[in-house]
Amino acid sequence: MDFSNCFDTLTHNKLLSKLQSYGICNNFLLILKNSLENRKQYVVYNGVQSGYTDVTSGVAQGGVLSPMLYNIYVSDLPLIIKSHNLQFADDIILIKEIRDNNDVNILQNDLINVANYCKENGLLLNPQKSECLSVSFKKVCKNNYVINGHNVKNVESHKHLGVVYDTRMLFNEHCDYVVLKAMKKFYTLKLICKRCDGDTFLKLYRTYVLPIIEFSNLCFTPNKSQSERFEKIQKRITKFISFKSNCFNYNYSERLKHLKLDTLSKRRNMQILKTVFKIKTKHCKIPEFLLSEFNFIMTRNGIVIHIPKRRLNAENKYLFSNAAVLFNNLPDFIRNENVYSKFLNYLNDYFLIN
Repeated sequence: MDFSNCFDTLTHNKLLSKLQSYGICNNFLLILKNSLENRKQYVVYNGVQSGYTDVTSGVAQGGVLSPMLYNIYVSDLPLIIKSHNLQFADDIILIKEIRDNNDVNILQNDLINVANYCKENGLLLNPQKSECLSVSFKKVCKNNYVINGHNVKNVESHKHLGVVYDTRMLFNEHCDYVVLKAMKKFYTLKLICKRCDGDTFLKLYRTYVLPIIEFSNLCFTPNKSQSERFEKIQKRITKFISFKSNCFNYNYSERLKHLKLDTLSKRRNMQILKTVFKIKTKHCKIPEFLLSEFNFIMTRNGIVIHIPKRRLNAENKYLFSNAAVLFNNLPDFIRNENVYSKFLNYLNDYFLIN
């Protein structure tokens, strides 16, 4: 679900009363009140200025405190929702396992409660931008949901926070999206930086293209063909950089060594294992329901992650399953290491050998 102009619709009176109910009072509340009240705005069109009008809602766009104030404003929204919910700024996801009509009714009631909450708090829920994605590995009858009298559109895929999810969690559409976006960025850099040397273009690649490819490393595990598609991007770009550096006859592994780069699969595995280490040593905060996926147990061969049996092959794409396999395959002295710097050194040596 999507809120329209969420930062502009926060009612000042309600925001201040919610801040006060959460224990923000005295001078700090007065400072926030002074920063919100007595603001005026006007419109200029074709050189003609309108009259001034009072601003009674909204927080400053780009303000340091604005996201926090918005989060406080809508912090009581999950209390009226029975479905599992995830919220990031003005995007809200409701997740509900549908087994019968009762589950359908619960999800529909949640949508009604969210719509009523928005009316009471001056927020604008946009039904046209709200979508329903049914995730199933077999054919199911899609249910119709309604928000404020508008039918919620059923979709086959949905992009959320830069990751494209599809009905079967295959992530093929996401791979298409990443490849297209990365290559588009590469061709743009190639066009506007014609005179850059190889070293400069390598920095541009690390800064603008590589983050696009690696953005979803902790979201899903690509299969062999998807991993090869990502690697193909780096092969093409490193070949171009090598030509810029007057190195014409290097193969891919030689180019990586010359440019001091690693394969994308190695970088992905390193990033996953770094995250597992931080979870193991409690340096990474994740929700409790996700923490239960990492059940660290002590065995005769050191610390390992217990891997529960999965019913579906599709769950091999599940990040936690892949992370557990990667971690358990490490030598015991690496798994038992609790010093981050030593763990990284061991990992680098391990991947160099393997």
